[in-house]
Amino acid sequence: MENLLNEFITFTNTHALLPKHDKNGRAKILLAISGGIDSMVLLDMLIKTQVPIILAHVNFQLRSESDHDELFIRQHADHTHIPLFVKKVNMEEELHQRKCSIQECARIVRYEWFEKLRQDSSLRIKYIATAHHADDNIETVLFNFLRGTGVKGLRGIQPIHQFIVRPLLFANRKNIVDYAISNKINWVEDKTNQETDYTRNFIRNKVIPLIENKIPHVRTNLLQNINRFNEWQQVYLHILKRQERTIFCKRGKETFCSIKGLQSSPLCQTIIFEWIIPYQFTTGQINEVVKLFDAQNGKSILSPTHEIYKYQQWLVLTKRSNHEKTQFIIQHDESKIIFQGGSLLIEKDKTIPPTHEINQKNIFYLSADHIIFPLVLRKWQQGDYFYPLGLQKKKKVSRFLIDQKIKKSDKENIWVLEDSEKHILIVIPHRIDNRHKITPQTKTVIKIEYSDDQLLRR
Repeated sequence: MENLLNEFITFTNTHALLPKHDKNGRAKILLAISGGIDSMVLLDMLIKTQVPIILAHVNFQLRSESDHDELFIRQHADHTHIPLFVKKVNMEEELHQRKCSIQECARIVRYEWFEKLRQDSSLRIKYIATAHHADDNIETVLFNFLRGTGVKGLRGIQPIHQFIVRPLLFANRKNIVDYAISNKINWVEDKTNQETDYTRNFIRNKVIPLIENKIPHVRTNLLQNINRFNEWQQVYLHILKRQERTIFCKRGKETFCSIKGLQSSPLCQTIIFEWIIPYQFTTGQINEVVKLFDAQNGKSILSPTHEIYKYQQWLVLTKRSNHEKTQFIIQHDESKIIFQGGSLLIEKDKTIPPTHEINQKNIFYLSADHIIFPLVLRKWQQGDYFYPLGLQKKKKVSRFLIDQKIKKSDKENIWVLEDSEKHILIVIPHRIDNRHKITPQTKTVIKIEYSDDQLLRR
């Protein structure tokens, strides 16, 4: 598999991914190493091309094998005499502080630490290298497309972004496995990669193989599409900038968007998408922005960090003044949410449980057949209503809380979970909505477990 090493050299030279000599000595690559086959193959190639390396490994302590993986990497670093930094992470504390999904939290912690090491001048690190490969790129583009994205999301992973480089992006998984075997490279397996609980794993292990049965060259076709999307990006941005100059203006810390300008543009929804997504709004809120065109002054929509409100003939984007999050957007692939009121564990695609399990305290089973993601977890508001379990008529949440004899001081801490159609699914932790109860016709079930864990909210 020497051809793969030659391709590696060509690819890294073409995109200038590896550091060269500088006046202070040889700059180094910080290699993010997990012990898996991808990062171990990348390590081997970097050694063979004589690139100075420092290894960085994050032990999230989430799996029973985590400590074994760390030991494997430590032993390999000792054997090859390569400097190694290891960070152990208490994920419960991190999740409490950052209030996001496990996957997102892990990504943030990992890259923040890598960047901290890069900024240590004594280490002379120029780039942070990750072992993303061509199959990762395909999965990323499919994931972005299915979740909702613009042209940027269709470009996939880039060979270099700021100080992060992906020297293996040219190689597919099969090439990497063949190289590892022919060069007798040892690695550790992460068994969770074979599970399908997370959307990316589902795409990798289920969706792409099914498509390949019908379209054998789908991976090659998608990679070619990614290359074209990268070329189209330049034209796309040029056209978009011309449109935006006549629609947007900055006034202090607020951005004003002309409603008339949006309405007259053939790229209306595209412009809205590119405007709102960086501020933690979702693709599902694009139509809500459009509805603001004809709304009353002051009408608004919210993201966890920002607000867009109607002001005369303008839509105004401003940062929310309340720093305590009162709304969480829950995507389909998220399984744990930590918020001021406690935490939710979400399990999807469950079978119908026995009757005695349905009545457990703080565990809610909902029919998943008509629930549309993303879900929204937020504090209840005046005017909210739902159909309490067992009732065929709607009831205001305020009236429901009175009937439940909830103290006024406690009402402020009541949260509701609603779907993307704004149907309340649960008044937490008291009652589910009757319209989403399990029936004999239910095919799949969502299990939601609520925990009022004081430790999480300290």
